Amino acid sequence: MAIGVYTVHVNMDAEPDADGAIKLVREGFNFWAFLLGTFWALYHRLWVVAGVYLGVSVAMGMLLPPVPANIMQLAVAILFGLEAQDFRRAALTLKGYEEQAVIVAHDSLEAEMRFLQQQGATSSTIPDAGQDSLGSGIA
Repeated sequence: MAIGVYTVHVNMDAEPDADGAIKLVREGFNFWAFLLGTFWALYHRLWVVAGVYLGVSVAMGMLLPPVPANIMQLAVAILFGLEAQDFRRAALTLKGYEEQAVIVAHDSLEAEMRFLQQQGATSSTIPDAGQDSLGSGIA
């Protein structure tokens, strides 16, 4: 498995143990954003980005002849795949998240664990698979 670079974003208004308090965004080209553009943006709740992407795609299809329109569509899709994660970071910033760290890891779970270790979290503050979020065993 390839190693990736992740940026860690923390919601400063949320409780530290709350779901969604920490978001990880992988650096680099996003294949699914390249392939599915508007649907990828909608899935990530990037409403304005989805609208702009769809509007640009429709406008190119209507205003350009078929061959140049297809070439431009491909170019826009490649650019969108390259910039997609930056759109996610910007949306997180608007929602009150702050970038706290850059972590190198094999996957997002490992990146989150490394971030929590860097923050001084001990294993007693990280819920175990057999425990609920309050730390008590599941009955």
